[in-house]
Amino acid sequence: MKPCGPELYELIPKRNIRIDIAAAARVLEREGFQIIERSDLVLHVRDEHEISIYPSGKMLVFPAKGAEAAASVGRRMMAILEKI
Repeated sequence: MKPCGPELYELIPKRNIRIDIAAAARVLEREGFQIIERSDLVLHVRDEHEISIYPSGKMLVFPAKGAEAAASVGRRMMAILEKI
């Protein structure tokens, strides 16, 4: 994880994963997330945070009040995406 700006964090998975963006969009929408944008390259969703999800598993989280808050969002997202 690394900060990219005020309240913006990049989360990078520790292991190699691939996320099916279309399947992720379906699962996250069922979980109550608002789908803002979806393409082959990125899925942008919103709940109390805006989260960009890439097929590589990388995520951008905004706003996050520090590294631990961003990590918590990442763990929650991965738990949901494991349902794919």
